[in-house]
Amino acid sequence: MKINDIVYIKSYKAKIKNNPYKIVYINNTHAIISDMDSIRMTKMSIDFLTLDSNNVYSSEPIKKGDLVKCIDSFAIKEGLVLESYNTFLLVLIGNKKRKITKNKVILLNT
Repeated sequence: MKINDIVYIKSYKAKIKNNPYKIVYINNTHAIISDMDSIRMTKMSIDFLTLDSNNVYSSEPIKKGDLVKCIDSFAIKEGLVLESYNTFLLVLIGNKKRKITKNKVILLNT
């Protein structure tokens, strides 16, 4: 990556549209990026930037049978993944099945 490259910010949530940004300044670890109108600027770690607009979704590879900790009704609980879908999981917590979004779940066995 270099100055004036068009980059995209990686996200842990599946987005329909990701906005392009332009690199204003870059060093070994961080970059200052601006929106395409050069109105807003922000500092961002280069680990969160990508040149490929199709590679902006970075989630954990959670699959069936994984042990997870999840946020369920303002409490952190452990569970077992029964099914994995695009944006949510079906998790067995205790003896109940719960549908929980992926951004509220973290893997235990990594």
